[in-house]
Amino acid sequence: QTSADQGYARGQFNLGVCYENGRGIPQSHCKAVQWYQASADQGNAAAQFNLGLCYEKGQGLQQNHPKAVLWYQTSADQGYARGQFNLGVCYENGRGIPQSHCKAVQWYQASADQGNAAAQFNLGLCYEKGQGLQQNHPKAVLWYQTSADQG
Repeated sequence: QTSADQGYARGQFNLGVCYENGRGIPQSHCKAVQWYQASADQGNAAAQFNLGLCYEKGQGLQQNHPKAVLWYQTSADQGYARGQFNLGVCYENGRGIPQSHCKAVQWYQASADQGNAAAQFNLGLCYEKGQGLQQNHPKAVLWYQTSADQG
């Protein structure tokens, strides 16, 4: 709490997680959003991602898919693998942003290259279906195997 009150971005993020999960304090999604916002505004990619999740789920604030996309994009642009994956999902499904399988593949690739198993699996699906890129079954198998190897 003290470091968060002093404007320390990581402390603000951690306090947001505590409020979101009710860890050590009463659960409050609204307070979690406030702390994620404070941390996100300072450039904390994990807070930006969590704020995107809150907007996507309507947790602690009004559900807003375009704002979720904005925060996923902000975290993804910093190289945050989970943000890249969720942004890819938004592009694939056209949720909060116009659908683009090509952009979905780009974001899945970026996340997969960092070891995100879900992104690796989704990239395999894209190669298998030829969605957003040319169909390539050997590459689909490669990405499925890479994902599976992580358990």
